[in-house]
Amino acid sequence: MVIGVGGGPISNKFLRKMLTFILNKAKTVTVRDNETAEYYKKYGVNNQLTVTSDSAQIITPDVLPVLNKDVEKSILSTFENKKIIFLHINNYGDEFAEYQNTIIKSLNLFLKNHNDYGVIIGADVLTNETTEQLKTIKEKVNCDSIYVYNYQSPWQLCSLLNRVDVILTTKLHVGILGASFSKSVLAFPNHYEKVRRYYNQIGEEDRCLKLTEVTEDKILNLLENYHNERIILPESIVEKAKSNFEIMRTSISDIKQ
Repeated sequence: MVIGVGGGPISNKFLRKMLTFILNKAKTVTVRDNETAEYYKKYGVNNQLTVTSDSAQIITPDVLPVLNKDVEKSILSTFENKKIIFLHINNYGDEFAEYQNTIIKSLNLFLKNHNDYGVIIGADVLTNETTEQLKTIKEKVNCDSIYVYNYQSPWQLCSLLNRVDVILTTKLHVGILGASFSKSVLAFPNHYEKVRRYYNQIGEEDRCLKLTEVTEDKILNLLENYHNERIILPESIVEKAKSNFEIMRTSISDIKQ
């Protein structure tokens, strides 16, 4: 079974042939968007492809663990009654430089006019390089209420995302989780194609701009327009995410019989 995959375009002919062979031999294939299905059909996949949505959207606030008590204590003392922006950094060199040149400058302009916000800076990995990047970004963000979050685990990161109001990210799944928790999410991906597909699917395409093409003015406009506009996922999208698991269970049952 191949469940909830996203993919394409694939430039390597050998990889395309391998992928096509595997998908055509699979008992069950679900893909997370229409674009993936069209790419695979173009490559020669003639197996049935069921279009669903990203499986991460089944994660809801009620299944999350309690946020680490020391982190929660720091957040309460740092922000008091302020709203919180989560600034999600990455650990890629060129992308990190672009991040500083556009996103940070725009965020500072926004914070200048919105002193009711504070900022949590964090990543989804914990490495020496990331630790240094967190320090670098903290020095560049102009905000009185600022907290650096040191990554602990996927579930703790989820609980942190559920604690904030606005999420700025360059990656796919931090944004998906933020949308699942009904946060205001703005995405500035370098790998634009796969991230754009998701925001198109949920009807929020204006929240996603390519990092290498975005300008300070565009980011600032997005922040002004969307900081109070939470994403509410359509129920049909959530049901499609759940269907990945229902289809998988049915397939397992069929195989056992």
